[in-house]
Amino acid sequence: MQVNAGFHTRYRGWIPVHIALSNTGADFSGTLSISISSSVPPYGRGLISPSGYQEPIHLPSGVQQQVTMYIPLLIDPLIFGQFGSENLVINLLDRRGNVIRTQTSTPIPLGPTDVFVGILSDEQSGFGPLRAVSLPNLGSSLIVEPLDANTLPDMTTVLANFDMIVLDDFTTNRLSPGQLTALQVWVNRGGRLIVVGGLQWQRTLSALPPGLLPVVVDGTSTLPVGMRFLPLSGPEGGNVGQETVSDT
Repeated sequence: MQVNAGFHTRYRGWIPVHIALSNTGADFSGTLSISISSSVPPYGRGLISPSGYQEPIHLPSGVQQQVTMYIPLLIDPLIFGQFGSENLVINLLDRRGNVIRTQTSTPIPLGPTDVFVGILSDEQSGFGPLRAVSLPNLGSSLIVEPLDANTLPDMTTVLANFDMIVLDDFTTNRLSPGQLTALQVWVNRGGRLIVVGGLQWQRTLSALPPGLLPVVVDGTSTLPVGMRFLPLSGPEGGNVGQETVSDT
């Protein structure tokens, strides 16, 4: 049993818990159980008692299985940092309730002014300028989280972890209807979605619900070298502290 809780351990609200199981023995049936163990005193807002979350499991011999469970961790990061921590205890139980495997994970809450950006892209490079963006609050961080069809949540409450999601050069038809619906509802509730076209715009945009796109894309064309765009820096654009960007 291998556990990956949160988005590389980070979270802001509901947290995904990805559990990979493999069985090299006889057929197995039992239960996955997640409990919240907290050292936070019983005061402050949003605290959760150590209740359990369970999922039935049937794992035939020689089979590998991936299970995702969503757990609400709604503790205020300021309270978290001052008083204690939240631990997730993940147990694999047999039919009689005996613990077969156990693992503990301690996710890390994002700061209240941090900016959390999810990236859906088939490319692994090219996002350096995004990571280098300067934020007005010196105590804040911009954190980039790569996502794919296996890790993009299909619950809007879990997508609420993100301040912004960038969809760029991605094979969108790999997303499930549930993931696309959650993305649409997340945008309707104020989520910021940046959709990038480019040469592969058809595979990026074709599977998206029409309501997610502000325009209808008909095709692409090539701009000549040296064409001048609208200013990308100056009083009308750019952020304080960022380098001037060429407008050609």
